[in-house]
Amino acid sequence: MANVASTNYTAENTQFSIPGNDADSFSRDLHVTALGQALEEHTHASTRGAAIVTNQLLTASAAFTVTGTITQTGTITATHTANNLTLTNTDAGASSQIAIFQGDSASAADNDEAYFSFKLSNDAGEQTEVGRFSWVATDVSNSTEDGRLDFAVMTNGTLADELSLAGQVSGYAIGTGAIYPAVAAGLTLGTPTYPFYAAYFPSGGFLNFNNGDVTLSHSAGALTLGGGGLVVGSPTGGLKGDGTINATAVYDDNSILSDYVFSMDYKLPSIKEMTNFFKKHLHLPTIPGRKEWEENGKFSLGKIATHLWETVEVQARYISELDNRVITLEKAIAQYR
Repeated sequence: MANVASTNYTAENTQFSIPGNDADSFSRDLHVTALGQALEEHTHASTRGAAIVTNQLLTASAAFTVTGTITQTGTITATHTANNLTLTNTDAGASSQIAIFQGDSASAADNDEAYFSFKLSNDAGEQTEVGRFSWVATDVSNSTEDGRLDFAVMTNGTLADELSLAGQVSGYAIGTGAIYPAVAAGLTLGTPTYPFYAAYFPSGGFLNFNNGDVTLSHSAGALTLGGGGLVVGSPTGGLKGDGTINATAVYDDNSILSDYVFSMDYKLPSIKEMTNFFKKHLHLPTIPGRKEWEENGKFSLGKIATHLWETVEVQARYISELDNRVITLEKAIAQYR
């Protein structure tokens, strides 16, 4: 390229020099290793400080600083042994846009995508793509656009999508976003070595197994198991059917010992009193009746077990009392033989 000079820049062969200091656009020379470049520093108000290079390969062999906008329709390559690229927005606002990455297709269609490739050298010295971050326009309809973010990683020599984050998922209400594996049952949440610490679900949250085969849902302080049974431990017989629980043992704090029945302080009703009670109330004195059942709801297994336990021991005392009466009668009868 012939030597060219203007009030805005100086071009000598492949080196462009733009006058100015750090307060202006560039603090170093900008080296361009290609022919036919057109470089211009705009001075009008709308693009002051902007450097534009078109249709060429732009290679920066030394650090340079731009306080305006760089527009390049070719390739920009920056190579450095330390920090490579720093983008800074000094706006004092609570939310500052740092960069825009965009695809501009003249024939936009659903599922158009753009992506970043993340590469590292393999042991053969080859640059290998080990990860990819993609953004997808799942719906390009004006004013109803939908998007998705995809995360892909290299596994055993093959780059594959692993995780997706979508703002709208087919089959769910509009506005319902989801994060999900790219392939059904394709991801494990945590590992034995790196487990998650906790999971938090809002009121009304639920777990869905095998598309509704079994669900675990929350509502008003309760968990509801739907569509299946529960097997705890390794009980005999396994699953007993929907809505059942099969366990090796069940412990209930409502179960208490009823040995107080045999205490001298325990007031044991007479057999006649017990008979009159159940004729009038339609239940035994040691077992709650229908009224309490309906007013307080069904009893726990532990409470039922305690009432039955007490009843059996009370019956044992009645049996002992009747046995003593029989012995007394037998002795009396024997005297008349």
